[in-house]
Amino acid sequence: MKNFKLFIIAFLSSYLLWNIALLFLPRYPLIYTQNQKQIPQIKINLTRIFLNSQASIIPKKSYTLKNITLKGVYISDKKKFIIISSNKKTHFINLNETFRGYKLIKITPTTAYFKKGDLIYKVSFKKIKLPPPTPLYEIPKTTIKTYEKNFAKIWQDIGIIKAKDGYKITFIKKNSIFDKIGLKRGDILLSINNIPLNSDANAWKTYNTLKNQRHLTLKIKRNSQIKVIEYEIY
Repeated sequence: MKNFKLFIIAFLSSYLLWNIALLFLPRYPLIYTQNQKQIPQIKINLTRIFLNSQASIIPKKSYTLKNITLKGVYISDKKKFIIISSNKKTHFINLNETFRGYKLIKITPTTAYFKKGDLIYKVSFKKIKLPPPTPLYEIPKTTIKTYEKNFAKIWQDIGIIKAKDGYKITFIKKNSIFDKIGLKRGDILLSINNIPLNSDANAWKTYNTLKNQRHLTLKIKRNSQIKVIEYEIY
């Protein structure tokens, strides 16, 4: 009986000591960064030792799963799953579930890690190649007025001929306004402000409206590629 009382006292003391310790320990694993200025005095999170954790240790070497595309990632405190595409079918896989013999062991915002045997495999979001930004050039309004007063000066600075899709630039005078705003010899002018330059009537109509415009969008064809150039008139 005496030994039983001593056991109960020791058990209650340990339980009380553990609960007091929990008051001073962080509830979640500590995260350190290289630039962290102040390091907490408690460097060991005992809650991670005694409490169950789903964190997985990922080795540096991992292999990429082929024929699988990562489409989406969902991470919350209560649920973690990924959305993948394989053989033109969409699959939802929860953390710790197995897909074709591969167990999903870890999910990050960009990558999902699987384990099969002793090897680790990963599938990540595809990198999207963004198109280059649309060039923006500024054209002084005084330059346009100069061409309005001396229409013949246009043909001294640029040469164009009718082409199948628009007007082809045959030459550009060096350091002229046409040279400075990104046009090149061989460019085919397709449209201005979505007005197709497929006829002399449209081209003349566009020219007559330029003096009232503050913004121009020019679509050209250069080396069989379509490009868009933006202009601001100030």
